[in-house]
Amino acid sequence: MKTIAPRYRSADGNLFEVPQEATVNGVPSIDLGAVACLFTNPSLLGEVTPDHLWHNVRQEWEAITPNLNGFTSTRNAFSAAVSDLCADHARIAVQTSGGLDSLAVLYHVCRQFPDREVFAVCGDVTDDNGVSTVEVVKRLLLNLNLGARCKLVLTDVNSWTEWPRWSPHGPFRTTVPEAHMAMVAAAKAHDATILLSGDGSDELLASHRFATASVAKEWGLRASLSYIKDAGQTGTGILGEFLGLASSALPAKTRLRMYWATNWPEWCGATVSSLIAQRFHEPALTWAEQWLQTTLQDHINGERTWGEAEAFDSWWPQPFFPPADALSEGSPFMHRDFVAYALALPLGRRYGPGHRTAYHRFKSLVVDLFEERDQPLLPPHKQYFTKMASSIDNQTIETPLLWDLGIFKKTSDQIHDTATRKLARSVEMWLHGASQRGVELSY
Repeated sequence: MKTIAPRYRSADGNLFEVPQEATVNGVPSIDLGAVACLFTNPSLLGEVTPDHLWHNVRQEWEAITPNLNGFTSTRNAFSAAVSDLCADHARIAVQTSGGLDSLAVLYHVCRQFPDREVFAVCGDVTDDNGVSTVEVVKRLLLNLNLGARCKLVLTDVNSWTEWPRWSPHGPFRTTVPEAHMAMVAAAKAHDATILLSGDGSDELLASHRFATASVAKEWGLRASLSYIKDAGQTGTGILGEFLGLASSALPAKTRLRMYWATNWPEWCGATVSSLIAQRFHEPALTWAEQWLQTTLQDHINGERTWGEAEAFDSWWPQPFFPPADALSEGSPFMHRDFVAYALALPLGRRYGPGHRTAYHRFKSLVVDLFEERDQPLLPPHKQYFTKMASSIDNQTIETPLLWDLGIFKKTSDQIHDTATRKLARSVEMWLHGASQRGVELSY
């Protein structure tokens, strides 16, 4: 596989692509105790998936060693990733939202493959300001001279009805799984053989908190002041930036414990959803405590700065999104060679003081994927869809299996927390799909 993905280690030490193949001397079965771990704060807040969803099988990720791989620019490295993913495909679809990440993918596909059929698949929705994504995408295609090189394909909310196919890798945890499945269906309807996305871009390339020192080292004092001004509008704000700078004089253990308390106060102690039944509460709590302690200790052992720890936590652990159907899927941002390249770049390079808006400055490496003459044509601000997401999240959900299997308490009330509702729905669908396929569910 060209993009990074997990593999599974069996009890006898061998690695396999799917967990069922890693089962030794027994019937593949899902560990309900591990399923309960999904309802702890590392999973609910950080989308961390337990590595033991299957009995006697452990999920492992390949270690990516930072390496520029001979590339002289981010644009060249990204272009190579796009080329590699599209090598065997004559009809290519790209999920296109009007944001910088998916637009960069479409931009490179259209420019690299003028002789192939390219489809920009876009959801017909409006953002919190009432702006239509379709109108944004149409304008971008026109301004960037991409309209003649690709066909715009639309999906609307009414087509968001089908759930992605069941996957042994775990519950499908994209924001709106039905919307993703509609994109897949639209791509297949036009005989595309691959659907590309911009997944992984923010986590891998965006400038994050506590990067003042890194920006100053890369671009100078004036640039660091620009960064501090921009960072003051996000997260822990200007105070957090000065705390991060001051912490560099402290011993690693003290410095990283301060970072953890400042940046992740909700992770300073393990918690388990009140929905979880008593018999699963203790093992779930133990798993959450171990994950939090191991992650913090890894920062301490690496003697990271606050900026390095934040960049690591933003990127890893990475949720895995398997294909939603038989159609191939991938993201150039998740290509092995591009990930290695991006991880080798200095952190200060992620911020671009010369760009015109804070959105572009924080996503400088993505903006630089476009030719300089096209950069002024890019959307200056990020679109938000919280109203639409809220209307979807507030729909009534049913979780009979989670109750029948004893994972949720029989006396549990209606689920009100949005993160828990979304996760419960995905887990319910996953367990239901497993049950339909005869997979054993046990503790």
